[in-house]
Amino acid sequence: MVPLFILISLAILVVTAFWGIITNTLIVVINIKFWVQNGSPTSCDQILLTQAVLSICFQCTNAANDFLLLLWSQLYFSDQVFPVIYVLLLFTIFSSFWFTVCLCGFYCISIVSFQQPLFVLLKAKLPILVPWLLLWSVLLSLFTSIPAAWNIQREAAVTAVDNFTTEVSALPKLSKRYLLLSSTLGCCLPLLLVGMFNLLIIHSLCAHSRRMQRGGMVGFSSPRLGASIGAARMVTSLLFLYIFFYTSEILLILKTFAAVSPWFCLCLFVIYAYSPLQSIILICGSPKLRRETLGILQAWRLVQRGLPVSQLVASLVQQAQ
Repeated sequence: MVPLFILISLAILVVTAFWGIITNTLIVVINIKFWVQNGSPTSCDQILLTQAVLSICFQCTNAANDFLLLLWSQLYFSDQVFPVIYVLLLFTIFSSFWFTVCLCGFYCISIVSFQQPLFVLLKAKLPILVPWLLLWSVLLSLFTSIPAAWNIQREAAVTAVDNFTTEVSALPKLSKRYLLLSSTLGCCLPLLLVGMFNLLIIHSLCAHSRRMQRGGMVGFSSPRLGASIGAARMVTSLLFLYIFFYTSEILLILKTFAAVSPWFCLCLFVIYAYSPLQSIILICGSPKLRRETLGILQAWRLVQRGLPVSQLVASLVQQAQ
């Protein structure tokens, strides 16, 4: 009989994995659609597309990890499976964090109105820099995650049975030194960069607001100011989601709570919900993604109401125009 806690955990995992894959696939499809229409993706589209693909990989890897851990633990902790699963899991997590840095950095450079030569140069070179930043994010994540396969330790546990001493092999785990180094490079550093970009964006918007209050019409126009405020909200939301996810991961790795305690379940839920929530934040923060998603939802409602195909196609064409 499977324990109730495991059944509930698997049910939450299935639901969040399903929604995470659906929402991130939606981002991929919409970006590919505009890529085909416009001939080449914008810098922002490149980041969102790459982030969504990695989020799908993370969702699948995380689901495989927890299903094996909860249902087939003997296979999961074998020397053939455990290193592969952990390397893939760390790679997708680190890549997601670094892609978040790229996205927040893109919005920071696009929004911040500083006139320093470095910012001016970065704004001019963004279309060239973004593909290289994405490539280096992948390479850095690989460099950080692959050594996990050689930093797995198995400590022997000694037990006494009927006056006989029996040595039992313990479960594998990553070395503390590797966890410290990889966490610093793959998690802490991206978190600090996202926080720094968020502060720069907020500082720039506050400075612009003060200039407008003094009556000087300098800086953004009203539509662009609204878009900048929306981007600032998205970056701030990603920062808080990042902090919650990272904190939950650390608490579970350190085994701070008992396996069936409410706090343990909360940390597990935050980890499971990370990818779906991230994709929802990206969709809500991008006017193009939000508009297309609302169009798809409206079409789905029309299909459920039994609208004829000709009227449905006419409605979609009208909306696209």
